[in-house]
Amino acid sequence: MVRIISASLFVLSLCLSPVLWAQNDFKIQSKSLEAIPELTIDEIMDETSLRASGYALSPAPGQVLAIRSKATDVEIVGFVEILTSKIRNDGKVEIRAKVLRLSRYHFVRPGDTLVQLDLTTEEPVYRGHTELFVRSWSGPDISSRYRPLFTQGVSIGETAQSLQRDEIFMSLYGHLSYGLTDRLTVGSLMTGFLLDSPNGNLKYKIWDENSDTVSTALSVTKIRESSSTALNLTIYWDAITSDKMVSHALATFAVATLSSDVKDIAAIKGAGSSSFQTGYELVLDSWDRVLFGPSYNFELKSLGGYLAYVRVWNHFHLSGSLSTVDVRELKLDPKTGYVALVEAYWRF
Repeated sequence: MVRIISASLFVLSLCLSPVLWAQNDFKIQSKSLEAIPELTIDEIMDETSLRASGYALSPAPGQVLAIRSKATDVEIVGFVEILTSKIRNDGKVEIRAKVLRLSRYHFVRPGDTLVQLDLTTEEPVYRGHTELFVRSWSGPDISSRYRPLFTQGVSIGETAQSLQRDEIFMSLYGHLSYGLTDRLTVGSLMTGFLLDSPNGNLKYKIWDENSDTVSTALSVTKIRESSSTALNLTIYWDAITSDKMVSHALATFAVATLSSDVKDIAAIKGAGSSSFQTGYELVLDSWDRVLFGPSYNFELKSLGGYLAYVRVWNHFHLSGSLSTVDVRELKLDPKTGYVALVEAYWRF
């Protein structure tokens, strides 16, 4: 009991600074729709370039602007890079731009506009959409709401996404991860070191192209009250299935033999157990997420599942979830029944 209290105090102190850093997440800093300067698209020159003009914005070559559609309720449907910019005799700024990315679901037409967005905070025209995820690392100030989820929660599991180089992930329960490179992430559940269960994991992003991301992770965990160490291999696969939905699949395999002094192998979640899980992530217009899906535990030979809601701010995440390893066990029990959990974590 003393150890558990000590671990809780440790995690609380560990997370105290990020709580202060995250307080700006709750401030509404975005502009109104009318206040966003824009250029009007005059001509679609070919499938890779366009021409636009206007008075309110004077972008420099190399700058990236978003395409805002006025014919759909999606608002942002793509991005362009400015190639040339000049001032015409009538005082308008005229630009030529190269198309970087366009929606597969919506057309760009003359009359649509180019806008400069501030993705460090909430933007009302930048609505939740799987094609608008910010995947490349653009600095720690980019709002986490626009990034693919790194984890679905401690009781559900991670996604196929890795952290970007020098990006830090920290949870209230002591989960700490760091991006060594854009593809390689190292992490640990820090509270395990205080509870006689030191651990660590490495995740490597193998494939990240178009709509699919595949990663593999290797975790090492010392089993509590035992001299044994569990070695797990996990394979993750994320796939964008629509403009609002991402599917997540993960398979965990126990690749180490546990000692005979471990009393309850099936109760060791994430350490020496094998499972398969699929699920879905619904991206709301606000960039909040709804997570749901089934899971299968090989040791228990049972069907489980989960349901969660994740509220995302600039760096702070808050989620509430209900999960189980056996849907037949109608009781609150972290080993075989249901688990209700509230989680808080940060990305910066």
